[in-house]
Amino acid sequence: MAVIYLLCGLSKMRDSGLDWFRGDNIEQKLIRDALEPLFLDYKWKATLWLVQHHVPDSVFSIIGTAGLIAELGYFTVLFSRTAQIVLPTIMFSVHLGILLFQHILFLDLLILQFIFLDPDRCVNFWRRHFSKNSEAARPQVNNGKPGPALSYVPLTATALMIVAFLVGWVWQVEFYPFSTWRMYAYPERKRPVFYHKMVATLENGSSIVIPIRDYFPAALPNSRFFLMKAFNAPGRRSKIFDQFFAGYVQRRNRNLTFGSAI
Repeated sequence: MAVIYLLCGLSKMRDSGLDWFRGDNIEQKLIRDALEPLFLDYKWKATLWLVQHHVPDSVFSIIGTAGLIAELGYFTVLFSRTAQIVLPTIMFSVHLGILLFQHILFLDLLILQFIFLDPDRCVNFWRRHFSKNSEAARPQVNNGKPGPALSYVPLTATALMIVAFLVGWVWQVEFYPFSTWRMYAYPERKRPVFYHKMVATLENGSSIVIPIRDYFPAALPNSRFFLMKAFNAPGRRSKIFDQFFAGYVQRRNRNLTFGSAI
Protein backbone atom coordinates (compact mmCIF):
# COMPACT_ATOMS: atom_id res chain seq x y z
CA MET A 1 0.00 0.00 0.00
CA ALA A 2 2.80 2.42 0.86
CA VAL A 3 4.56 1.66 -2.43
CA ILE A 4 1.36 2.23 -4.41
CA TYR A 5 0.84 5.62 -2.78
CA LEU A 6 4.45 6.51 -3.54
CA LEU A 7 4.13 5.52 -7.21
CA CYS A 8 0.92 7.53 -7.53
CA GLY A 9 2.72 10.61 -6.24
CA LEU A 10 5.79 10.03 -8.40
CA SER A 11 3.64 9.62 -11.52
CA LYS A 12 1.98 12.97 -10.85
CA MET A 13 5.39 14.58 -10.56
CA ARG A 14 6.70 12.90 -13.71
CA ASP A 15 3.66 13.60 -15.89
CA SER A 16 2.64 17.02 -14.56
CA GLY A 17 5.66 18.48 -12.81
CA LEU A 18 4.89 21.80 -11.14
CA ASP A 19 1.69 22.05 -13.20
CA TRP A 20 0.15 19.60 -10.77
CA PHE A 21 -0.05 22.35 -8.14
CA ARG A 22 -2.04 24.73 -10.37
CA GLY A 23 -5.51 25.38 -9.09
CA ASP A 24 -7.16 24.95 -12.49
CA ASN A 25 -5.54 21.52 -12.88
CA ILE A 26 -7.12 20.27 -9.65
CA GLU A 27 -10.39 22.08 -10.33
CA GLN A 28 -10.87 20.32 -13.68
CA LYS A 29 -10.35 16.91 -12.13
CA LEU A 30 -12.72 17.55 -9.24
CA ILE A 31 -15.47 19.01 -11.43
CA ARG A 32 -15.46 16.07 -13.84
CA ASP A 33 -15.80 13.56 -11.02
CA ALA A 34 -18.49 15.65 -9.31
CA LEU A 35 -20.53 15.69 -12.53
CA GLU A 36 -20.20 11.91 -12.88
CA PRO A 37 -20.67 10.87 -9.24
CA LEU A 38 -20.23 7.27 -8.21
CA PHE A 39 -21.24 7.75 -4.57
CA LEU A 40 -23.06 10.45 -2.59
CA ASP A 41 -25.03 11.42 -5.67
CA TYR A 42 -26.98 14.25 -4.08
CA LYS A 43 -28.13 17.56 -5.52
CA TRP A 44 -25.64 19.51 -3.41
CA LYS A 45 -22.04 18.78 -4.31
CA ALA A 46 -19.06 20.27 -2.48
CA THR A 47 -16.93 20.80 -5.59
CA LEU A 48 -19.69 22.53 -7.54
CA TRP A 49 -20.42 24.69 -4.51
CA LEU A 50 -16.80 25.87 -4.48
CA VAL A 51 -16.93 26.68 -8.19
CA GLN A 52 -20.26 28.46 -7.96
CA HIS A 53 -18.91 30.65 -5.16
CA HIS A 54 -15.78 31.49 -7.18
CA VAL A 55 -13.25 30.36 -4.61
CA PRO A 56 -9.67 31.30 -5.56
CA ASP A 57 -7.44 28.81 -7.35
CA SER A 58 -5.30 28.62 -4.23
CA VAL A 59 -8.02 26.57 -2.52
CA PHE A 60 -7.80 23.90 -5.19
CA SER A 61 -4.01 24.10 -5.09
CA ILE A 62 -4.07 23.40 -1.35
CA ILE A 63 -6.34 20.38 -1.90
CA GLY A 64 -4.04 18.94 -4.56
CA THR A 65 -0.87 19.69 -2.61
CA ALA A 66 -2.19 18.03 0.54
CA GLY A 67 -3.06 14.86 -1.37
CA LEU A 68 0.30 14.71 -3.12
CA ILE A 69 2.28 15.24 0.10
CA ALA A 70 0.30 12.46 1.75
CA GLU A 71 1.03 10.07 -1.13
CA LEU A 72 4.75 10.82 -1.24
CA GLY A 73 5.12 10.85 2.54
CA TYR A 74 3.22 7.63 3.19
CA PHE A 75 6.33 5.65 2.33
CA THR A 76 7.77 6.63 5.72
CA VAL A 77 5.39 4.26 7.53
CA LEU A 78 7.79 1.47 6.57
CA PHE A 79 10.48 2.70 8.97
CA SER A 80 8.99 5.37 11.27
CA ARG A 81 6.77 4.60 14.23
CA THR A 82 5.60 8.21 14.38
CA ALA A 83 4.66 8.08 10.70
CA GLN A 84 2.63 4.94 11.38
CA ILE A 85 0.36 7.12 13.52
CA VAL A 86 0.41 10.39 11.62
CA LEU A 87 0.34 9.30 7.95
CA PRO A 88 -2.59 6.84 8.16
CA THR A 89 -4.59 9.55 9.94
CA ILE A 90 -3.77 12.05 7.20
CA MET A 91 -4.49 9.55 4.43
CA PHE A 92 -7.79 8.60 6.04
CA SER A 93 -8.73 12.29 5.88
CA VAL A 94 -7.55 12.47 2.25
CA HIS A 95 -9.83 9.58 1.27
CA LEU A 96 -12.73 11.23 3.06
CA GLY A 97 -11.95 14.34 1.02
CA ILE A 98 -11.93 12.25 -2.16
CA LEU A 99 -15.36 10.94 -1.23
CA LEU A 100 -16.63 14.46 -0.52
CA PHE A 101 -15.16 16.28 -3.53
CA GLN A 102 -14.84 13.50 -6.12
CA HIS A 103 -17.63 11.15 -4.99
CA ILE A 104 -15.32 8.13 -5.15
CA LEU A 105 -15.29 5.71 -2.23
CA PHE A 106 -12.09 3.73 -1.67
CA LEU A 107 -13.53 1.68 1.15
CA ASP A 108 -10.65 -0.81 1.17
CA LEU A 109 -8.03 1.93 1.52
CA LEU A 110 -10.02 3.61 4.28
CA ILE A 111 -10.12 0.38 6.26
CA LEU A 112 -6.48 -0.46 5.58
CA GLN A 113 -5.37 2.73 7.34
CA PHE A 114 -6.13 0.96 10.63
CA ILE A 115 -3.55 -1.74 9.91
CA PHE A 116 -0.93 0.30 11.78
CA LEU A 117 -3.22 1.02 14.72
CA ASP A 118 -1.59 0.08 18.03
CA PRO A 119 -3.74 1.29 20.95
CA ASP A 120 -0.84 1.41 23.43
CA ARG A 121 1.37 3.31 21.01
CA CYS A 122 -1.43 5.78 20.21
CA VAL A 123 -1.99 6.46 23.92
CA ASN A 124 1.72 6.99 24.54
CA PHE A 125 1.99 9.26 21.51
CA TRP A 126 -0.92 11.36 22.76
CA ARG A 127 0.54 11.65 26.25
CA ARG A 128 3.96 12.70 24.98
CA HIS A 129 2.79 15.32 22.49
CA PHE A 130 -0.60 16.65 23.56
CA SER A 131 -1.33 15.89 27.20
CA LYS A 132 -0.16 18.63 29.58
CA ASN A 133 -1.20 17.25 32.96
CA SER A 134 -0.74 13.52 32.55
CA GLU A 135 2.37 11.63 33.47
CA ALA A 136 4.99 10.72 30.93
CA ALA A 137 4.25 7.65 28.88
CA ARG A 138 4.93 4.51 30.82
CA PRO A 139 7.65 2.30 29.42
CA GLN A 140 6.67 -1.18 28.34
CA VAL A 141 7.11 -3.86 30.95
CA ASN A 142 10.05 -6.17 30.31
CA ASN A 143 9.71 -9.64 31.81
CA GLY A 144 13.36 -10.41 31.18
CA LYS A 145 12.70 -12.77 28.31
CA PRO A 146 14.45 -11.93 25.03
CA GLY A 147 12.25 -11.11 22.11
CA PRO A 148 12.03 -13.30 19.04
CA ALA A 149 14.98 -13.14 16.70
CA LEU A 150 14.47 -10.82 13.77
CA SER A 151 14.11 -12.74 10.55
CA TYR A 152 15.67 -11.21 7.46
CA VAL A 153 13.54 -13.28 5.11
CA PRO A 154 10.43 -11.02 5.20
CA LEU A 155 12.61 -7.89 5.18
CA THR A 156 14.50 -9.10 2.12
CA ALA A 157 11.28 -10.11 0.36
CA THR A 158 9.76 -6.70 1.08
CA ALA A 159 12.86 -4.89 -0.17
CA LEU A 160 12.90 -6.93 -3.39
CA MET A 161 9.21 -6.22 -3.96
CA ILE A 162 9.76 -2.47 -3.51
CA VAL A 163 12.71 -2.48 -5.90
CA ALA A 164 10.72 -4.47 -8.47
CA PHE A 165 7.81 -2.03 -8.36
CA LEU A 166 10.14 0.97 -8.62
CA VAL A 167 11.93 -0.55 -11.61
CA GLY A 168 8.55 -1.25 -13.21
CA TRP A 169 7.57 2.38 -12.63
CA VAL A 170 10.79 3.68 -14.17
CA TRP A 171 10.28 1.56 -17.29
CA GLN A 172 6.53 2.31 -17.29
CA VAL A 173 5.51 -1.34 -17.21
CA GLU A 174 1.75 -1.91 -17.36
CA PHE A 175 1.45 -5.61 -16.77
CA TYR A 176 -0.20 -7.03 -13.65
CA PRO A 177 0.89 -6.71 -10.88
CA PHE A 178 3.07 -3.84 -12.12
CA SER A 179 1.64 -0.44 -12.89
CA THR A 180 2.74 3.19 -13.00
CA TRP A 181 -0.49 4.25 -11.21
CA ARG A 182 -1.01 7.32 -13.39
CA MET A 183 -4.54 8.08 -12.22
CA TYR A 184 -5.13 11.85 -12.47
CA ALA A 185 -1.44 12.33 -13.24
CA TYR A 186 -1.81 14.33 -16.44
CA PRO A 187 -2.03 18.14 -16.22
CA GLU A 188 -5.20 19.91 -17.32
CA ARG A 189 -6.16 23.48 -18.16
CA LYS A 190 -9.41 25.23 -17.37
CA ARG A 191 -11.87 24.53 -20.16
CA PRO A 192 -15.43 23.26 -20.67
CA VAL A 193 -15.94 19.95 -18.91
CA PHE A 194 -17.60 17.17 -20.89
CA TYR A 195 -19.35 14.52 -18.86
CA HIS A 196 -21.70 11.66 -19.62
CA LYS A 197 -25.14 10.74 -18.36
CA MET A 198 -26.99 7.52 -19.05
CA VAL A 199 -30.62 8.42 -19.89
CA ALA A 200 -33.27 5.74 -20.32
CA THR A 201 -36.69 6.27 -21.91
CA LEU A 202 -39.39 4.16 -20.29
CA GLU A 203 -42.45 2.68 -21.99
CA ASN A 204 -44.70 5.07 -20.07
CA GLY A 205 -43.04 7.99 -21.87
CA SER A 206 -40.91 9.30 -19.00
CA SER A 207 -37.13 9.54 -18.96
CA ILE A 208 -34.78 8.85 -16.08
CA VAL A 209 -31.07 9.30 -15.46
CA ILE A 210 -29.48 5.99 -14.51
CA PRO A 211 -26.65 6.30 -11.98
CA ILE A 212 -23.31 4.76 -12.87
CA ARG A 213 -23.33 2.52 -9.81
CA ASP A 214 -26.49 0.84 -11.13
CA TYR A 215 -25.45 -0.22 -14.62
CA PHE A 216 -21.83 -1.20 -13.94
CA PRO A 217 -21.39 -2.26 -10.29
CA ALA A 218 -18.79 -4.95 -11.06
CA ALA A 219 -16.06 -2.42 -11.90
CA LEU A 220 -17.54 0.68 -10.34
CA PRO A 221 -14.54 3.05 -10.01
CA ASN A 222 -13.47 2.48 -13.62
CA SER A 223 -16.88 1.94 -15.21
CA ARG A 224 -17.02 5.24 -17.09
CA PHE A 225 -13.54 4.68 -18.54
CA PHE A 226 -14.46 1.19 -19.67
CA LEU A 227 -17.61 2.45 -21.36
CA MET A 228 -15.83 5.35 -23.05
CA LYS A 229 -13.14 2.97 -24.33
CA ALA A 230 -15.85 0.72 -25.75
CA PHE A 231 -17.70 3.71 -27.20
CA ASN A 232 -14.60 4.95 -29.00
CA ALA A 233 -13.53 1.53 -30.27
CA PRO A 234 -13.47 1.77 -34.09
CA GLY A 235 -15.64 -0.71 -35.94
CA ARG A 236 -16.84 -2.52 -32.81
CA ARG A 237 -18.80 0.16 -30.99
CA SER A 238 -22.33 -0.88 -31.97
CA LYS A 239 -21.80 -4.55 -31.18
CA ILE A 240 -20.21 -3.94 -27.79
CA PHE A 241 -22.81 -1.42 -26.73
CA ASP A 242 -25.72 -3.52 -27.98
CA GLN A 243 -24.51 -6.48 -25.94
CA PHE A 244 -23.91 -4.39 -22.84
CA PHE A 245 -27.22 -2.53 -22.89
CA ALA A 246 -29.24 -5.59 -23.88
CA GLY A 247 -28.06 -7.37 -20.75
CA TYR A 248 -28.74 -4.36 -18.55
CA VAL A 249 -32.22 -3.70 -19.98
CA GLN A 250 -33.18 -7.35 -19.61
CA ARG A 251 -32.03 -7.40 -15.99
CA ARG A 252 -33.89 -4.23 -15.03
CA ASN A 253 -37.08 -5.02 -16.95
CA ARG A 254 -37.30 -8.40 -15.27
CA ASN A 255 -38.47 -6.81 -12.02
CA LEU A 256 -39.68 -3.46 -13.43
CA THR A 257 -37.09 -1.70 -11.30
CA PHE A 258 -38.09 1.75 -12.52
CA GLY A 259 -41.83 1.15 -12.43
CA SER A 260 -42.03 0.74 -16.17
CA ALA A 261 -40.05 -1.19 -18.74
CA ILE A 262 -37.17 0.50 -20.54
